[in-house]
Amino acid sequence: MITIHNLNEMDKFAQILVKHLSAKDLILLNGDLGAGKTTLTQFIGKALGVKRTINSPTFNIIKSYTGSSIRLHHMDCYRLEGEEDDLRPVPSRVSPKYFVFICNFTLKYFKKIRPFRII
Repeated sequence: MITIHNLNEMDKFAQILVKHLSAKDLILLNGDLGAGKTTLTQFIGKALGVKRTINSPTFNIIKSYTGSSIRLHHMDCYRLEGEEDDLRPVPSRVSPKYFVFICNFTLKYFKKIRPFRII
């Protein structure tokens, strides 16, 4: 387990993590409101070269950002009904060749979704 104590450590963690990411990777984030899921996503986006402001996709469900060489899709699944059908169209809406996908949720809804490498 990695313990992050401050924003500088979170930024460094994101920079290290991005070095290990490739297209089709899926990062699942789970935590209470205010736990730092969006903040970590912001640092990951920054490390990927995203210039736009990254904020929570709570009301949009999914937000997409262009980085230096890869797109970042940030999804908030907390408001979904809990049926896997709610997530079935997601891969068809995003280009599976050139993106990193970050989802604020739990693993149970992603067991059948491929071709992701879950991180």
